[in-house]
Amino acid sequence: LQGGVGHRQAFLRGAACGLKAWPIQRRRRRRLGPAALEQIFKLDQTAERMAAACRRVGARRVLFADWGKNMLAYYRAAQAAGVTVVGIADDQLAAAGVYYRGVPVLSHANAATLKYDAIIVSNLNPVQAPRRAAALARITARPVIDLFGGQDGILPAARARSPAELNAAAGR
Repeated sequence: LQGGVGHRQAFLRGAACGLKAWPIQRRRRRRLGPAALEQIFKLDQTAERMAAACRRVGARRVLFADWGKNMLAYYRAAQAAGVTVVGIADDQLAAAGVYYRGVPVLSHANAATLKYDAIIVSNLNPVQAPRRAAALARITARPVIDLFGGQDGILPAARARSPAELNAAAGR
């Protein structure tokens, strides 16, 4: 705003109008019903599918792959299934001291050193999630679960690899 000649007043007028209208807009808000919430966020489906997939592969400790917008649904699903989440592998968001509800967010190399039974792709995107699951299945010795990927969503494990091999295979 400092460099914009004459823009400061226009900004202030716009901000004032927005603040004036805000209480009116807030009163008109409609909440989504349970069916709409389920359709958008798939809370119940996530819980049901995670419990079934973890039972099928015998997973009691899991690693989430990717920290996404639906992380709460995946986290709650793990809790409901009695599964421990040991970490969230996400190279873009990993940093020392970053946690989600007490679960560390780690680089893939650091996550590879943890003890877990399966990897769960914590992403609902119908394009990204299957690609991520397939990439992870090629570089890990543990089952990879894509809860919303076709059939049962469980990809078989590849052979065990070192953290250096994992990084090279993932293009890091």
